[in-house]
Formats: sequence, C-alpha cells, structure tokens
Amino acid sequence: MPPLKSLQLRQLLHRCLSSSSPFQPHALLSSKPHFTPIHFPTLPFLISKSFSTQNPNPQTPDAVALSLSAELLNDPSLDPLAVTPRLQLHFSHIKPTPLLISQTLDISPEAGRTVLGFNDWVLSDSDFNHTDETLSFFIDYFGRRKDFKAAHDLLVNHKSVAGPKTLKSSIDRLVRAGRPTQVLGFFRENGEGLWVQKRQRVTEVGGGEIV
Repeated sequence: MPPLKSLQLRQLLHRCLSSSSPFQPHALLSSKPHFTPIHFPTLPFLISKSFSTQNPNPQTPDAVALSLSAELLNDPSLDPLAVTPRLQLHFSHIKPTPLLISQTLDISPEAGRTVLGFNDWVLSDSDFNHTDETLSFFIDYFGRRKDFKAAHDLLVNHKSVAGPKTLKSSIDRLVRAGRPTQVLGFFRENGEGLWVQKRQRVTEVGGGEIV
C-alpha cells in the first residue's frame, strides 16, 4: 500500500473520531507500546476552537500575554520548576483564561520546556482546571516542537479531561511531523472492533480517496 499523505490521514482521523465506536488509544505518541494508555471519551469531533474573551481583538496578544511570553523566553534553558515561582511572584494578580494561555503559547515558540513551568503556574490558580480545549493548546505547542515526550507526559497527567480536541491535536501533530506509521499504529491498537470497521477505508486510500 502506498504511503498515506497528510491530508488522507487527517480524513481518516476525522472519520474515526466521528464514529460512535469506543476507542482506547494505547500508543498515542509513540510506535513503541511503553506509554501509559490514555482513555478519551467518545464525544462529537470538534475542529474549531472557540472561547469567550474580554479582548475586543483576540488576534492581537494583550499586554499580559506579552509579559508572560517575555518571562518564558528570558531563559529557555531554565528548569521548568524554577519558572513557576517566578510567574507566581510577578503575575500573582492574573487569572489564567483560555485566551491568555493560547496567546502566550502562540507567541512563545522558542520557550521550549519552560512552558511546563507555565502550565504549573496556570494550575496553581485554585479557580482554574484544565479542559479539553486548554490541554489541546499545550499539546499543539509541544507537537509543533516535535517534543512528543512532553506532550505525552501532559496527557498522562491530565487524562481525565482529554477529549476530541486534545486527541485531534495529538494526531494532527504526529501527521505534520511525518510520522504516519505511529498514527496508524495508534489506530491499530484501538481494539479490533474499531480497526476492522475502518480497515477498508485505510486500504482504499491508495486509490486517492477515503470512501
């Protein structure tokens, strides 16, 4: 069978997530079955990211996001554990929101694993709890950096909130990183029922379309 193209893999992902069949990924971020299983709830497949905000122009990072980004980028080699108390000291008056998290990550592509400290700062707010959406922001971030180990660790630590957005981000980043074998490995390990149900669609990718 010819190699699957990124667009075809995304089409397969969309169809599989739209299925009502339950699935339990055992190798989401690696072709080696050494990672802790992540059990995603079967929910409607959501592609768009929407969230409420006070910012009149969500496309323009606000001052707080810029300040947080500057702190993260100040020393990307800094131990993430050292980042959290610094953020707690300088941003103790700030309440994290989905928009603030998204903007800060988007403008901090070189922050590296200091973002793990940012994640801990976000969670240090007693009123904040990760949702499928906010977790997917961090998975997107580490996926863009091809740091799938960090992404997996976050998934394991917050598997109770992982849903379709997080799953979509995880698979999409693997596809973009050119790891179709790992993507297919994920589907193969979702249980015989789901895989048999979708095998014909995978086979037909060689013809140019998934039907």
